[in-house]
Amino acid sequence: RGAGRRGGGAGRDEGRRRGHDGDDPADDVRPHGLGPLLRSTDGGLAWALASPTADGGTVPVGDLTAAGDAVLVATGAGTARSTDDGATWGPLVALPQSEARWEELAAVGDIVLARASDGVLARSTDGGATWTDRTSSGARPWIAITSSADGSKLAAVEEGGDIWTSA
Repeated sequence: RGAGRRGGGAGRDEGRRRGHDGDDPADDVRPHGLGPLLRSTDGGLAWALASPTADGGTVPVGDLTAAGDAVLVATGAGTARSTDDGATWGPLVALPQSEARWEELAAVGDIVLARASDGVLARSTDGGATWTDRTSSGARPWIAITSSADGSKLAAVEEGGDIWTSA
């Protein structure tokens, strides 16, 4: 549980497509492009709308990841967090320092990175409940984030191709 992502960006996470094994909450909560989130409780036989809501409407989802005992989704406005495998969602949490769309998540346990389309990074150490800006002034624009296949490290790629990994 909480092993994190094994790819970057919605649709590129092969771990998300491996099917239900009953162990990872992200197995039964899958994004459908940048749009509604669908949820299955029977291993993918049937699907129901499970998107977070705000201001009376459904919030489009761009990515999701397991973080500790929670499932997080990236939306245009920030992130939403579920602790019951996507049946219900907490309020949207705005992420710092970006007017762009938050589109990518990566996690190792309760440590989560979020990347906006303008290259801004935010980091959470509590499974996505709170966030801090990880992009200092004059910092490099980040173009991708991911976690290692074994779920032990986070990685970020800057424009120009340099790859940075967590210790």
